[in-house]
Amino acid sequence: MYWPRQHCWGFFVAIACSRTGKLLILFLEFYTYMKQIVPTLLLLSSLIAHAQTTPGKLAEPLPKENTTKAPEDNRPVNNTNVIDGKTFYTVRVYKEKDLVTARIGEAFGPRYYALLEYHTKKKITPFIYDGIGQFVNSDITAVVLNGKYGLINVKGKLVVPCIYDNMDRLIVDNASYYTVQKDGRYGVINEQGQQVLPMEYDELSVDKGTTYLVVTKDKKQGLMNFTTRKLTMPVEYDSVGVRAGKAAIVKKDGQYTLLDLNGNKLLSNWYTRFSVTEPDPSYSLFGRPAPPDTALVELNGKKGLITMTGKEVIPIVYDQLTRLKSNTVSKPLALIAEKAGKYGLFGTDGKVVLSMEYDKIDFLARYADVLIVKKKDQMGLLGFDGKELLPVLYDEVVFSYHYYLVKKNDQYGLCSPKGSLVLPVEYTTLARVVNNNNLNGVYYLGTKAGKKGIADMETAKPCVDFIYDDVRTFRRDPYEVDVFANRIIVAQHSKYGLVNIGGKTLLPFEYSDMQYVNNKCVIAAKNGKYGVLDIDNPTTPLLPFEYKSISYSDFAGGKIIVQKDWATEEYYVKENELKKSSGY
Repeated sequence: MYWPRQHCWGFFVAIACSRTGKLLILFLEFYTYMKQIVPTLLLLSSLIAHAQTTPGKLAEPLPKENTTKAPEDNRPVNNTNVIDGKTFYTVRVYKEKDLVTARIGEAFGPRYYALLEYHTKKKITPFIYDGIGQFVNSDITAVVLNGKYGLINVKGKLVVPCIYDNMDRLIVDNASYYTVQKDGRYGVINEQGQQVLPMEYDELSVDKGTTYLVVTKDKKQGLMNFTTRKLTMPVEYDSVGVRAGKAAIVKKDGQYTLLDLNGNKLLSNWYTRFSVTEPDPSYSLFGRPAPPDTALVELNGKKGLITMTGKEVIPIVYDQLTRLKSNTVSKPLALIAEKAGKYGLFGTDGKVVLSMEYDKIDFLARYADVLIVKKKDQMGLLGFDGKELLPVLYDEVVFSYHYYLVKKNDQYGLCSPKGSLVLPVEYTTLARVVNNNNLNGVYYLGTKAGKKGIADMETAKPCVDFIYDDVRTFRRDPYEVDVFANRIIVAQHSKYGLVNIGGKTLLPFEYSDMQYVNNKCVIAAKNGKYGVLDIDNPTTPLLPFEYKSISYSDFAGGKIIVQKDWATEEYYVKENELKKSSGY
């Protein structure tokens, strides 16, 4: 029998050391395994770091692997972080260049940057720059001084003076260039500051992954192959938008078409609308073949869907065509179509999901997987795939917070987005309210068989039983949802009392009126007179029942205004304490 060498080591150690040997076996096997995998992980990490080049610029190819091992620099490293009596912070380290970029200044104040030697931490440049770029596959990078851009090398020398208003790096054929802006005009320079494209453009933008520049001049755009420095599209279009490095959507005189990057027309028509649909992630995630790229287009006032070769996927005959994007990637995109007042649903492959027989199809952006449909004055809910969630037999279906409020024969209920009736259709009123002591909960105040209560949607059961003639809430703002707390004013047999969410009576049903002050006290009326009660000690009123009227105002932190014998008084309220004001 053949045993790997590391297992033999473990075997002999186990014989010598018993239980301790078992631990050593595990350690030696783990050590051998890590020796095998760590180089692979380091290589992967290196590749990822290389891939993170400057976003929005031309792609930078990975350099060829250098198999020659660089000599190790064993000089001691100065780990101090103080220069000229000031603390500095290392921003980036380039050990192979014996270089770091560093800054002084705190996060929320002025900050200045400099180049330092890696080993000695001596200054290569003073701390005067507003920013220093990265030395990526080059010994030159952009630098900002007093709001102006230039180029600096690893020795700290300004290769290009800081005279430009803006600067962006692009890499073509392994060479670095910079689009620069000065006095409102754009051009391109190389790393030595030599002019490659003259400063005569209103704007220059780079298409990622290609060697093409969108150039703007006198408010018109064209396309240039930067390698050849020649225009492939004349500067005559209102806009040029390169797509996926393969083609460009161009606009001219309010119409759109598609050209290849050499300026050749790919479509026979010009369209008044041309909106490319986003790639659908569900195809790659679920192993389905992706359909060709498509675009919503408008021609002669009618809308349809075409491929990038001009083939009609959905005929250009519809008055409206609205794209739906599912919240679930397992479901492909779809489009709501409208023609002559009738609605239907199509997939982006052109297949009919719902025929053109509905009077309305609506959706919410956050819940696009659920469609509200109307047919012959009846409403219901359908899934994104056209499957019925709630039968189309209700008089009304309206979205209400996380649910759908449904109505049938003047009765209301609540339906979940999955189509199940959470509250049956048996309420004459139903409106969302907020529990001030549980803002994450969902509650509905309703009327059922003439009695009011509050349903807790977490359990779909009453937290205030539907047995009361009245349930009072308070509103913090006219535009906000009504609010209640754990102490709730309710009425039975024309008398008001106070209960908690568990249904326990806190104040007996013996008052002709009651209103909220706070969670500690209420204003109540008894025998035609008003007073203020401490909920926890009702036998000792805070104000006796001898006032003609009492009202509460949130003004100045909370005031109670009382009227007695035509005289008016004010009391400041803090929980269950009242303090009389000096005057009204």
